Amino acid sequence: MRCLSVGLVAILASQAYAGDDEWLSPEYKEIFQNPLPFPPDKKVTYTYKNSTTGNEIDFYEVDVKPFEQQVYKGKKPARLVGYDGISPGPTFRMTKGREAVVRFLNHGDKDLSVHLHGSYSRAAFDGWAEDVTKPGQYKDYCTYPLCL
Repeated sequence: MRCLSVGLVAILASQAYAGDDEWLSPEYKEIFQNPLPFPPDKKVTYTYKNSTTGNEIDFYEVDVKPFEQQVYKGKKPARLVGYDGISPGPTFRMTKGREAVVRFLNHGDKDLSVHLHGSYSRAAFDGWAEDVTKPGQYKDYCTYPLCL
């Protein structure tokens, strides 16, 4: 019975919006018509030496902030939130085995949850939905082998 009521609610909700396309994204007709955007490489903010191991550690700072970007031709620019104010965000090119810290500073107006897909990092630095950084705060993400 519960599944039926959930399904019924979904059907009723979809019927309520039938014919109302104001809330829908417009069809994107330019797929594969524009070159793939390659984000710029992120530069190291500074490098310091770990006094215990003697290893050099690269430190990066990323400003997460709102900006406007044209997404659909003929429509007004969309308000987005991006890393260093761009979308897609910057590219990190790091040397394998070299320690790094990436600081994400939340300059937005909402909570932020960063997910580091593809990084070799511990669970605490991989991000999850409830791991939020409030506006005006920052979180440091450590990469291998610094935090292992």
